[in-house]
Amino acid sequence: MRTSDPNSVSVIHRRWSFTRLNPSSYKISYLISLLGIAVVIVLSYTNIFKTDLSMLALHLPLGLAAMTGSVFLDFYALRGRSLNKITKVFHVSAFASLLWALTIILGIVFHTLLSKTTSPTSYVVEGMLLAVGMRIGIFASVFGAGIPRSILSAFIQP
Repeated sequence: MRTSDPNSVSVIHRRWSFTRLNPSSYKISYLISLLGIAVVIVLSYTNIFKTDLSMLALHLPLGLAAMTGSVFLDFYALRGRSLNKITKVFHVSAFASLLWALTIILGIVFHTLLSKTTSPTSYVVEGMLLAVGMRIGIFASVFGAGIPRSILSAFIQP
C-alpha cells in the first residue's frame, strides 16, 4: 500500500486548519456577502461620510441589489471555465466582502485610537483594492481564468 508524501496537497487539511474555513452552502455565502456589504455601506455612511439616515435608507437596498447582480455578472464573466460554478462565485464574494468590511472596521478603530490625521475614506479604498486583489488571485488560480479576464472580472463587484 502506497503512503502519501507528508508535503502532498491531499494532506493539507490535516496540517492547516485555516484551509477548512469555508461556508457550508452557497446560501450561507450569500448571507455573508450581504452582511459584509451592509457593514461596508453602513460604516461608510455613518462614520466616514457622515450623511443622514435617509441617504443610508436609500443606498443600503441599492447596494445590496447591486452586490447580488454583480455576483451573477461575475458568473457570466467567468463562463467557459471548467470550475466556474455559482456556489464558488458566492464563496469568493463572501470572502471579498468580509475582507473589505474588516479593513474598514480596523481602519476606523485605528483611526480613532491613534488619532491619525489622514482621511478615513482611504480605508474604504484600501479595503476595496484588497478585495479586488484577492478576487484577481482567486479567479486566476482557482477558476483558471487568464490574468486579463481575472482583472476585468474582479473589478465588477466592488
